[in-house]
Amino acid sequence: MPKISRRGFLTIVVGAAVIVTPDCGADAAVNPGPGTTSPQPRPSAASGKQGTVSASVSVLPQQDVVAIEYTVTNVGSRPDNYSVSYVDEVNGRRSRAEVLHLSPGQTRTGVLYGGVNHYFTLRVGLSDGTELRLGPVGERASARVSVRPLPSPLPQPGRG
Repeated sequence: MPKISRRGFLTIVVGAAVIVTPDCGADAAVNPGPGTTSPQPRPSAASGKQGTVSASVSVLPQQDVVAIEYTVTNVGSRPDNYSVSYVDEVNGRRSRAEVLHLSPGQTRTGVLYGGVNHYFTLRVGLSDGTELRLGPVGERASARVSVRPLPSPLPQPGRG
């Protein structure tokens, strides 16, 4: 049997194959095992109108957060103030409110950020003390992928 040089052995080890498998650890609640029902997917967008405000919200996963994009329009006939925040429906946390000063017919868009695999309700507060709630919105978590090396099929040095 020909001997493998140290350089050749390192080349083979470095080029070892890898296997891609889904990492089910954190997704167990999203992807339950056989014999159970999976949760209903949440819509990824919502819109509505109340009083002097028309609003819409959509969620887009980004690297390690979820972008909660919103659009708010003053459909009234006077300038008005609105507060925009969200409630994380998984842990109950409410984001810090952003205050918008809008003239009649003016539209403002913005982005808030939340946790991955969470669902959110957008809250738009009106100056009269009422609130428009949109949601919950969120995307079903996609399977994460982890890379694990395969066991080496190479012969061990010194064994025949």
